[in-house]
Amino acid sequence: MCAHVGTSWDDLRFGGFIQQAISLKYCFLLTTTMNGTHLAMHSTQGSDGGSSQPFPCSMKTDRTQKMLQTESTNGNAAEYDIVHFAKNRYSAKAYDPSRKISDQDVEKIKELLRYSASSVNSQPWHFILASSDEAKEKIAKSTDRIYPFNSNSIRKASHVVVFCSKLDIEEDYLQRVLQQEEKDGRFAADPAMKDRMHAGRNMFINIHKQDMKDVQHWMDKQVYLNIGSFLLGVSAMGIDATPMEGIEVKVLDDEFGLRERGYSSLVAVTLGYHDPEADYNAKLTKSRLPYAEILTEV
Repeated sequence: MCAHVGTSWDDLRFGGFIQQAISLKYCFLLTTTMNGTHLAMHSTQGSDGGSSQPFPCSMKTDRTQKMLQTESTNGNAAEYDIVHFAKNRYSAKAYDPSRKISDQDVEKIKELLRYSASSVNSQPWHFILASSDEAKEKIAKSTDRIYPFNSNSIRKASHVVVFCSKLDIEEDYLQRVLQQEEKDGRFAADPAMKDRMHAGRNMFINIHKQDMKDVQHWMDKQVYLNIGSFLLGVSAMGIDATPMEGIEVKVLDDEFGLRERGYSSLVAVTLGYHDPEADYNAKLTKSRLPYAEILTEV
């Protein structure tokens, strides 16, 4: 059997509830709904006391069964933990042009872009979010000549995000970052922290400007931090994505006048919903090196 219990987080303070549920062999899952975050409780014990087929505690691993299209417009609940999305996301190779990302989910995509981590909160990035055919055609110009295998996905995806990096990180920009931090209340408890924050940020940036002389590379790395969290985030929303370094940067920069604005493009990411017939990558097993190769635990 499978029982749903809509339990607010305030209720979780009652330890007896937790102990009782554990004794009944329940599986707990975070459930995000239109009304907020709840606890989904699923029994792993059948009515006869034997083992049942729990759903969705028993995780499906076949990536061709993309069950979790968590579209906020229909209020479906996301009932998998973050590891599920890490294991099941992949780069879609074909998109269904008839399926569009909802306006509500587009707003969430913008939030993901804005709230990424960056070293010393430097945020040295800019994004182009393209949804119209005209805008996507401009992006496709950067792939048509050398990387034509990327062009079809750009044209058929619901949206495309171009991730751009700053070309310089000037004092007036750093002052704007500092003013925004103050506006957002980061120094309310300790006003003297404002000057310390500015000095510390400048120290790290000047190391890359003056000593290591790699400030452009350092800023690019901050953008890649954003891309990594972004790909996982949209996967958790049930949205397919494909990161593309196969772009002619100068072509793309010229199309959007990026260099005149102090930016240069790095990566394009297509977004939407894959075409299950044409997307060969959806049918392939995900492959990663074993822990023995990549991980040292000390």
